[in-house]
Amino acid sequence: MPLSGCPLKPMRGRLARAASGRSLRVHSGLVTTPLRGAFLAGALALAFAVQLPAHAETYSHTDARHDVEKAPQSTRAPRYREADVTHLQIVHDDTAVRFNIRLRSAALKGVQFRTVGYTLKTSGHHYSGAFIKNHDRSVQYILFDDTEGQEIDLTCDESSGRNGSTVWLRIDRSCLGMPRWIRASISVGTVLGSNNSRGDNALSNRLRHSDDKIFSPRVHSTR
Repeated sequence: MPLSGCPLKPMRGRLARAASGRSLRVHSGLVTTPLRGAFLAGALALAFAVQLPAHAETYSHTDARHDVEKAPQSTRAPRYREADVTHLQIVHDDTAVRFNIRLRSAALKGVQFRTVGYTLKTSGHHYSGAFIKNHDRSVQYILFDDTEGQEIDLTCDESSGRNGSTVWLRIDRSCLGMPRWIRASISVGTVLGSNNSRGDNALSNRLRHSDDKIFSPRVHSTR
């Protein structure tokens, strides 16, 4: 599953090489941890059907619609729905960091795979990672500590799922050294075939490269 046809670059270096089929933690079948929370109308203007953990700090961002980039042409793809982020929620509680990402469509019809690429900053470390959802429903997780410029592969307790048009990723906080705070840069990309990709920067309200690093404010843990 090479990424050579994807000039959208949410993953770099060993991260991109790992996504080509090496050093991956692969989980066959759809990860289906149920979302049990009730919908809370008007909560931070972010209508995700999820239950937030008690004592969690949350950052919410409403992303512009129709700002998807088509690659390698670097042109707009305003009608493309499957990589178009509309809302992002970052939750940091005592046990985990969680990304809730609402798309205009989370379907994988005509998509080889979808990536959620992210970079995390803490007070002492820098991490790069991704979760990849393949068309055959298998899921792959990648996480590196690249604080010192050497990408150290981390084995981590991660889970993911989908609730309607929202996809989510949970990363155990112990994998990140139990940080007091995090800042996150997140992008979503889909690969449709060789030299045929789409991507959206989840924290930018205008068309720009999906791998441009735009970071959230600090999101603190309660511990």
